[in-house]
Amino acid sequence: MSLKASTLLESPDIYPLRFDGPNLVFVRMSRETYQQSIFTLPNRIVRVGDDAWSIPFTEVMSMIEQSGKKLTSPNVIFQIAHCGSTLLARALDKPESSLVIREPFVLRQFSATPLATNESEMQARSRALSAIWYLLSRRYSEQESVIIKANVPVNYSLNEIIEVAPEVKGVLLYSDFKDYLVSVLKSDDRCMWAKHVVNELATHIKATRGFEKLDINSLNSAQATAVLWLTQIRRYESISDNSDDMKGLKSDALFKQPKDALKFSSKHLMLDMNDHQLDSVLTSELFTHHAKTPEQQFSEAERQSELSSLHLKFENEINDTLTWCEKHNYETNARL
Repeated sequence: MSLKASTLLESPDIYPLRFDGPNLVFVRMSRETYQQSIFTLPNRIVRVGDDAWSIPFTEVMSMIEQSGKKLTSPNVIFQIAHCGSTLLARALDKPESSLVIREPFVLRQFSATPLATNESEMQARSRALSAIWYLLSRRYSEQESVIIKANVPVNYSLNEIIEVAPEVKGVLLYSDFKDYLVSVLKSDDRCMWAKHVVNELATHIKATRGFEKLDINSLNSAQATAVLWLTQIRRYESISDNSDDMKGLKSDALFKQPKDALKFSSKHLMLDMNDHQLDSVLTSELFTHHAKTPEQQFSEAERQSELSSLHLKFENEINDTLTWCEKHNYETNARL
């Protein structure tokens, strides 16, 4: 099936799924499949049918630039992983007023590429990001808000995003150092994930002040997790110090005072849910089941119990990692 340029430029039903070499692959979506997609990663997205279009990205960029169209920027839930962002994103997903895109892979792919080293590369990255941002800005009506839930690599492109979309507003969601550490150490898959991401983002991590001489190859799983927390939090602190549009939110607030956290987040992200909408969300199954696996019941009491058990189980690893951080003068408190 052919794809009209006007459809690509205007309709969120044509979704940019992933880069494949020099091409950008689009698939068909609908309002319903956006809401059903707890993640829009290629292996987890819910899509409409099997239609796919692979278009040279240079053509896509030219098409957008030649159109002269300007769209209202999405706002963003930035998050450091394993801190309740799926819960927050699903809670703000209101089909009558918001379009929530959870972890667009094209944005992750862009952010994970190495840093630009010269003016030409910087201009090329800016042009590419502008096109990606345009595609993620399309919405079903002008009245609704688009909210992107980003993922870890995107935190290392925060400054680039602000340059491309200076009006963007973001919630910077994070957990404290020890909670983050045990949330990763709890499973082998997460430990492998932490080491993989640190290696993938090596140039970005070593561009963070204080980490220029970091020996990434020497890190164990706990240290790799610590590096992820530290470098993301340092970037959050820097950006929030210089912008009222970027606001920190600790995950504990989302879990322990969910109404206040949702009210704050929705207002800051230009959704502004009323009390009736907030109460409807808070009494739904979303807050009695696991956000990533909705079929699994999971309460706040269970979360706290699991967290306490993990702190006891990994007490030695926590202490060893804190000692390692002290040795390198890494501050494990967040000032957000």
